[in-house]
Amino acid sequence: MDLVVIGPQAGSLAVLLTRAPESRARERWTLPWDAPRGEESLADAATRLARATLAFGPGTVEQIRAFGDNRRHPGDAEVSVGFFALVPEGERRLPDGGPSWFGRGNLPTLAPRHRAIVDAAFDAVRDRLDQSPLAFQLLPPTFTLTELQAIYELLLAR
Repeated sequence: MDLVVIGPQAGSLAVLLTRAPESRARERWTLPWDAPRGEESLADAATRLARATLAFGPGTVEQIRAFGDNRRHPGDAEVSVGFFALVPEGERRLPDGGPSWFGRGNLPTLAPRHRAIVDAAFDAVRDRLDQSPLAFQLLPPTFTLTELQAIYELLLAR
């Protein structure tokens, strides 16, 4: 299971990436990924991974879809189930030496499947805006209408 953590950053949307293990991947950065443990459901595993990566629980963790193509995965997984998590701007503190935020337009080279999962995550969030108030998950508890409009414009690429 692979997780795309999305949050606003300096007028754009950013993705949280972790350093790839030196011995495993060709790329220096990777999406957070893991496998379910024991009887853990995919959704519970994705929430656990989000909490472990962020050191707090995000407001939203949702499944994107399964990826079973022949694109390379840093863990050599045959099948990946993609999830996205949304993090408000005020909740962006991270453990030292851990993951880092990258603007969507400035992502480093990722494994091909991870790049496809990032693209699918942004498509899924955009597609679900009419069904769910996901944009509110990217805002602090107190916000202005201008800030809400700015988040919608970022998500809709306007």
